[in-house]
Amino acid sequence: MEPPIDPLRAFRLLARSDLEAPAPTLGAPAIRVNLGVGHVLDERFELIELLAQGGMGRVFRARDAQLGREVAIKVLALLGAEPTQRFLREAQLTARLVHPHILRVHACGQSDGWSYIVYELIPEAQTLADAFAVRDLEGRLDLFEQALAGVAAAHDAGVVHRDLKPHNVLVRPDGSAAVADFGVAHVAQSSLTVSGQVLGTPAYMAPEQLRGEAIEPNADVWSLGVMLYELLYERHPFSDALQLPLLMQRICDAQVDYPPGPPAPLLRTVRRCLEARPARRLPDAAALLEAVRAARRQEPVPQTRKLPVWPLLLPLLLALGVGGALWRSAPDPRPPVDSGGTPPPPPAEVEPTAELPRPVERASWSLPDEPGPPHQAAFLGERLLVCLTTQTLLFGPEGEELRAWPQRLSLIGRSPEALWFHDGHKTYRLDRGSETQVEVLGLPAAACDPVHGRLLVLGERELLTFDARGEPLGRLQIPAGREVKQLFAAPTRVQALINDPDPRLFYAPWSGGTLTRNEHFMSPGSFKLETAPGGDWLALSGQTGFVWLYPGDLNADPVRCRRDRSQSTEPFVASLSVAHLEGVRQVVFYEDRVLSWARSDEAAEVAIWNRRGELLGTRAPPGKPWVMALGPGGRLAWVYDDQVRVGPIEDLLAE
Repeated sequence: MEPPIDPLRAFRLLARSDLEAPAPTLGAPAIRVNLGVGHVLDERFELIELLAQGGMGRVFRARDAQLGREVAIKVLALLGAEPTQRFLREAQLTARLVHPHILRVHACGQSDGWSYIVYELIPEAQTLADAFAVRDLEGRLDLFEQALAGVAAAHDAGVVHRDLKPHNVLVRPDGSAAVADFGVAHVAQSSLTVSGQVLGTPAYMAPEQLRGEAIEPNADVWSLGVMLYELLYERHPFSDALQLPLLMQRICDAQVDYPPGPPAPLLRTVRRCLEARPARRLPDAAALLEAVRAARRQEPVPQTRKLPVWPLLLPLLLALGVGGALWRSAPDPRPPVDSGGTPPPPPAEVEPTAELPRPVERASWSLPDEPGPPHQAAFLGERLLVCLTTQTLLFGPEGEELRAWPQRLSLIGRSPEALWFHDGHKTYRLDRGSETQVEVLGLPAAACDPVHGRLLVLGERELLTFDARGEPLGRLQIPAGREVKQLFAAPTRVQALINDPDPRLFYAPWSGGTLTRNEHFMSPGSFKLETAPGGDWLALSGQTGFVWLYPGDLNADPVRCRRDRSQSTEPFVASLSVAHLEGVRQVVFYEDRVLSWARSDEAAEVAIWNRRGELLGTRAPPGKPWVMALGPGGRLAWVYDDQVRVGPIEDLLAE
């Protein structure tokens, strides 16, 4: 036999989420007030049933003897001028916010020393969390728009809710939504809510709210963005952060993953809500409501399965301190390396699902002022990571800032599905479709094999190798008295440029052992190594403009790129220009062509080669960029001192 349905379940949940959090410290010490069923407030409201109770008070079902109806009454359990003033202000705020999508306040007052608020009681109501669980995506969006309309009315009246979450929105039996619980709301020019106070539910708080800073309506936009994320993904954006310190760090850094699946226009809207910097968010609920409506007009919303209830309850448990399981990184999807250090063949390439909308053909956006030029850039899917002098930024396809790290990161490897970088202390991997890096090694790796994710670390007198999960593979002893100049992580072997006494290339298997000198290789100086997607080709480039192509291994005979098609035995190509004479900055692989680009104070130049080392032509990039990056589908990015320009590579090749 099924248990009877509780018609007031939604009010019980609403009241518990409001009352179970500890009361804020305000003025004199709080004193609890005893109250129970049977009491009559102001000779009018008879308390019939206790719905919920907590540190801040109790909520009762009551009967209004004057009007002959049932109501919900919240009674304050604290004595003192400031708690009472805040409590009654909630009633005054909500009473003046007359809107069909805000829960109605009928009355408020004080009786025998008890402060109380009389609310509309909605039997058979659902919380928004429960309503989401039984509706498809269209139905959930309809309810969300109604809640947005209620919050927009509050913002228009100068009120910031500060505690928006699915359990503070009720859905009436007729299907209309009503925003409730303005108990910690902030009013412009009010002296009751000031900087330094942290009020609300942590799992839905904006970063500035967690830090106790002054807030604006865009703090509510963050909370609404979390709710919209739940609506689309059926989970909380920080559901893996079960401990409060980790949750707060993830929120303050805006570390949000956006896997593929939801409609692209709605995803863009969520991103505009969950920005760490308040100024980059949508300004208020009215703007968010318009953005959601515009997104729904752009792309029909597909029908989806109904939501389970428990994922939407998890943030409530977080706010109440329930949990404690340690957060763990997701298992690494890369194949293991056998004991002999030989990697298995790379998996067959699968056409990735676009996690973001296709970008415009050409785009440009500004960069923040920096004391030095950009250092590195790389595409990850259609997103672009740019390493500046004092910070690192992740941009979306149209230049929207998705993530900011407050330090310069050093890229050490990239593939179509991941980027690897270190911060000087630890090594991380950022996967396609994610904005949260995963720590893979507690040391700063010097190089990464982008095909298999293996890492190479320079120790005191040895080289250390690790697999994609950060597990040790082997050790390589550095010859006594020799200095390591550069390290390279090729897919087949470890490569090291060591002064012996002149620079010489040494190699060894990933499993460890002895470094062996490559007798056929003499370095003309420092150089860079670039791996083609799949690892079947390597490009070596560096000072004096040389470019060498290797079919898979630096121990193979190289194909020397040269200006003419002669069979000259010169060790490297003659300089193409002043720019190339000062050194090749980057080499990228595009289809069957190889592009090297160089920059000097006077000029910049791109040389285009085939894989036989024949020069197909040279091009001048627009202006004098510092960094070039090539993304999927031939997306080419030039990074300048103050801006990024993105466009199809065919613009360059067709000149």
